Amino acid sequence: MPTDPMWCFENYGEAAEYIDQLEKQRDELLSALKEARELVEDWGAYAPAYMQEKHDLEGDMNKLDAAIARAEAP
Repeated sequence: MPTDPMWCFENYGEAAEYIDQLEKQRDELLSALKEARELVEDWGAYAPAYMQEKHDLEGDMNKLDAAIARAEAP
């Protein structure tokens, strides 16, 4: 899709539809990130300490939290 402002002005309906698709994709990705965080958190509750350390559970949680925060920022 062209991003030229004049194209967007001339094809407003198509541009608006494209933006709606992007927002839907963003919402789906955010939902997947939150689900992944829950899975990592659940796994951490049952995994032995040496497994958590080996897989850097805290680092994974921090990365997921940062990605979710960026996605939710206005």
